[in-house]
Amino acid sequence: MKHAYPHNLSEEILRLWDTSSDREKSEGYGKLPDRETLEYLISTCYQVSMMSEELRSQRFRILLCDPSEFPPELGPPYGFLRFVFKEPRAFDEYELLKLSPASEFESSLIGVRHDPADGLLIWGLINSGTRWIQVFRGGSKVIIPMPDSLVLDIAGPGSIRAYRGSSILAQLSGGRIIMPYANVLHSRWIVQRTASFKNDIMEMHIKSR
Repeated sequence: MKHAYPHNLSEEILRLWDTSSDREKSEGYGKLPDRETLEYLISTCYQVSMMSEELRSQRFRILLCDPSEFPPELGPPYGFLRFVFKEPRAFDEYELLKLSPASEFESSLIGVRHDPADGLLIWGLINSGTRWIQVFRGGSKVIIPMPDSLVLDIAGPGSIRAYRGSSILAQLSGGRIIMPYANVLHSRWIVQRTASFKNDIMEMHIKSR
């Protein structure tokens, strides 16, 4: 079996991007960079994920968007709080390795933008709060949706989850591309097939009271 690598993940992102959001599209919004830039973005994150700092593996989140997406006066839990650097930093392994410890995986993202002239640049940090984790662990608190932009979760060595906003697209893990799955227990055909059985059980329950 062939192993998957960052370029395979970038291909899946490009394939799924335009079918992954129900939001209204506007010019310059919800767009990806060119294929080469996207592959470099993911490959750089992949390389950093394989590094370690004082025996700790790297875990961080990337958000590819302009800082203007975030009103400066908002913050968790009602919005995202941005911290814009005085000068943007180059997007490379060295800078990500330095920023990773300062960017708490559960509550922060590293803000990256694409400049046509200068390429990818790190513009600052975003405090997202921790409510987004409810997508995986469950919870009843209101989740503020992410901007309609590319989000990358680097969760461990060689493990990258890609999202459009808050919608997961695909994951690279263990040398394989993993696609999101639907919970069969929530499917319509299960509800339809078990409707009569469910009614019978309810009638038996009522009679036995």
